[in-house]
Amino acid sequence: MAAGEVQAYINKQTRWKEELDKGKMFGVLIVRTSNGQTGYLAAFSGNLCGSNSHSFFVPPVYDLLKPDGFFKIQISAINHQIGQLQNCDRYLELQQKMERETVSSQQALSEARKVLKAAKEKREQRRLHRPNENEQAAMIRESQYQKAEFKRLERYWKEQISEIKTELESFSSQIEALKAERRNRSAALQQKLFQQFNFLNAKGETKNLCAIFEETVQKTHFATHVARSQCRASTHRKILFITKYAGDSFRRPMAFSSS
Repeated sequence: MAAGEVQAYINKQTRWKEELDKGKMFGVLIVRTSNGQTGYLAAFSGNLCGSNSHSFFVPPVYDLLKPDGFFKIQISAINHQIGQLQNCDRYLELQQKMERETVSSQQALSEARKVLKAAKEKREQRRLHRPNENEQAAMIRESQYQKAEFKRLERYWKEQISEIKTELESFSSQIEALKAERRNRSAALQQKLFQQFNFLNAKGETKNLCAIFEETVQKTHFATHVARSQCRASTHRKILFITKYAGDSFRRPMAFSSS
C-alpha cells in the first residue's frame, strides 16, 4: 500500500515527467512511531528537478546543492573554471582549426606523393629509351627537386599544426591542472562531507558516519566506502537518507522497498 501511494503521488507530478522517463529510483521505508502507529517514509536517489529537497520525501543527509555549502562552493568553483576554459571561443576555434588543418595536410601530402610517384614512373619510362647524359642529368635534378619540394611541404604542414598544438596544449594543461586540483580537494572535502552525516541511534546518541565506523575493524576506510556509496549508488543513498530521518524522528524502521 505504501509503495502504491508513493507511485500515485509521483504520477501526479507532471513537472517531473521528462526526468522520470529517463529513469529514477525511489525507496519506501515502513516505520513505527513510539506510540505504536505505523506509517512510511519515502526517498529518491540523486536529485530531482535540480533539487535534493521535496516536501513529500525525506531530506538528504547533507544537501550537496546548498548554494552556500562548502562542497558546492569549492568544487563548483573549480567546475566553473574548467567549463569556462573548455567552452572558451579561442579553445573551440583552435580545436576546429586543428581538425581542418590535419585533414588539409593529409590531403596535400597525399596528392604530393601521387605527383612524386607519377613523375618517377615517367622517368623510368624515359630511361627505357636510352636517354643521353644531359637528359639523365636533367632527370636526376628533377627527382632531387621534387623530393626537396615534398620535404618542404611536409615541414610547412608540421609547423602549421605544431603552432596550433602548442596553443591547444596551453589550454589543455590549465584544464588538467584544475582537474588535478579538484581531485586533491575532493579527498579532503569527502572527509569533511562524511563528518556532516550525523546519525541518531535508538538511545538518542548522535555520531557522524566516520565516528561510527572508526570503532569497527575496518575503521574509516569502510566509512569512506559506505559514504561514497551514498553519494554514487542509488540504493545506498536512499537507505541512508531514509533510515537517518527515521532515527531523527524517533520512528522504528520495519521494512524497506526500492524501485
